Amino acid sequence: MLTNKEIIAAAFEKMAQGDPSLWLDTMADDIRYELVGDNSWGRVYRGKQAFREELGRPLMSRVEPPLRMRAMRILSDGDHVVLEAAGENQTRSGETYNNRYCMIIRMKDGKVVELTEYVDTALLLRVLGERV
Repeated sequence: MLTNKEIIAAAFEKMAQGDPSLWLDTMADDIRYELVGDNSWGRVYRGKQAFREELGRPLMSRVEPPLRMRAMRILSDGDHVVLEAAGENQTRSGETYNNRYCMIIRMKDGKVVELTEYVDTALLLRVLGERV
């Protein structure tokens, strides 16, 4: 059985190649996903469906597929994994969108049940605009 750190590392190896399927598979259906920030993107997304429709869909309407993020550092302690990642993306209008991420993840039974994500919100708003 894989450790929590290995599960996240494998998912982000695929994300670096532009394949988010394993990352989405690691999320529990009832995930609590918080994007920290006092802006239209920042809020708690409750459940995988809300994450996909309310965060993923608006994001991918602005970012040229595939979305790429690579793990730079992964630390783990028990049920918690901390991931530092970097995006390597371009918007549909041709702008560079290479945000940096810190994700604090709580795992249960091999699934991500809670995630708190910190990003450069100034870059997010400047390049992607408000979430609508």
